[in-house]
Amino acid sequence: MPGIQLLDPARIFPAFGVWEDKTVVSGLYKSQMTSIDGGPVAKDIYLRTSLPRFKSAIAMHLDDHSSGLESTQGVSLQYARAWTSTKFGLSLGLKAGWKRFVFDGASARTPEGNYTAGIDHQDPEVPLSEVSDNAFETGLSIFVRTSFLDFGLGMDHIRGGKFVEDSKIYRVKNILNFAIMKEWNMGNIGIVPYFILYSDFIQFQEEILCRIRFGKNIFGELFARGINRELFGFWGGTIGLAPTGNWQIFYRYETEIHQFGKKFPDRGRRLGLGLICL
Repeated sequence: MPGIQLLDPARIFPAFGVWEDKTVVSGLYKSQMTSIDGGPVAKDIYLRTSLPRFKSAIAMHLDDHSSGLESTQGVSLQYARAWTSTKFGLSLGLKAGWKRFVFDGASARTPEGNYTAGIDHQDPEVPLSEVSDNAFETGLSIFVRTSFLDFGLGMDHIRGGKFVEDSKIYRVKNILNFAIMKEWNMGNIGIVPYFILYSDFIQFQEEILCRIRFGKNIFGELFARGINRELFGFWGGTIGLAPTGNWQIFYRYETEIHQFGKKFPDRGRRLGLGLICL
């Protein structure tokens, strides 16, 4: 999920998790295009704890995504290990998990299909009934910290693979994530600008954002995503509260930039809750 690094960059780059000596429990709910049936909905739970004695961190991630007639559920385990020197720090993150895919073929409709006396999609790639399959997924990431810049590079679904036997449509795609970021502190104000790039090696999507913290209890974010695309261009902001040092809650609002968004008046919304045990 783009922008999720507001809660924890380790969600995108497991290698990041080793740089924070704390335990994190967080959850997220996201909905978009609520005016139409089958609009995208995402829910997840993320747990992470550090192991400072071993310069390591471990995490677990559970997610549930649905969009249209498709839905996926997954669980993954993560491990990160750090190495430091006087000039920089380097960490390596590994991820392994399981993902389940479900497609409701009985509810699908194709332009060439015949549905007067039953279900006939006239398309061999579209199943006539509900189909499901499972896939094993792996991920690898690195994170580098220097005095002037931090950056991460990660690959999800390295193994790739196909759902539903040899289908060319229902498959696990390789996902590349790249990010550059740096934190500056000015008194009680902290600023973290990010540049993030996502790719499935077919299309690219960039995101520019800036996270701002006021004191210890208020934080926010401004962002623009996919700004060079005809489709899926978004901008928006986040406001969050951290009443204590142990938990935080935020609300995120985003709206479309390009013509595509004008067809769907509903804006994207995200609600998140995090518990941080120091």
